[in-house]
Amino acid sequence: MFAGLCAWFLGRQLMHALIFPLCFLLLMAPLPLVFSNALESLLQHASAAVAYLFFEISGTPVYAIGNLDFQLPGITIEVAPECSGLHSSFALFITSLLAGFVFLKSPWTRAMLCLAVLPLGILRNAFRIFTVGELCVRFGPQMIDSYIHRTGGWLFFLVSLGPLFLLLFLLALSERSRASANAASTRL
Repeated sequence: MFAGLCAWFLGRQLMHALIFPLCFLLLMAPLPLVFSNALESLLQHASAAVAYLFFEISGTPVYAIGNLDFQLPGITIEVAPECSGLHSSFALFITSLLAGFVFLKSPWTRAMLCLAVLPLGILRNAFRIFTVGELCVRFGPQMIDSYIHRTGGWLFFLVSLGPLFLLLFLLALSERSRASANAASTRL
């Protein structure tokens, strides 16, 4: 209804310019619970699977008890729903939407940037699980209550911004090179 009123009073041209900010306001509403729970479960299980691979690659003895529990030397850890990284992945998605809107022109490159958030969020969260597990193995099980586990998520979020902005830079570079190639071919 709000969009209809805006279109009626602002006109088509101004409404076209405001479509992204108006749609962006939809992100203020919470996700439907069914969608949120499904996404949380997906991120939880995928992060646990990738964290298990990280443990195996690092040579840390690990035994998977089901899909979400790991037996490590001196501690058993569980990847709980709270460990899914849903909120930081959603923040990363919002960041990718804004960065894509500001720096990219093509809908395809914007979509690629937004779709990259899912694997990036899974890798970030798996690295966090791996880091906490390694701290528990190396320094003792009390590290499960450490700052890095309880409130250190923002550090891992900042680390995940690096690959996102690198991808943004590469996508913007490819758009510019495609635009200059198209301009050169039209001159010929």
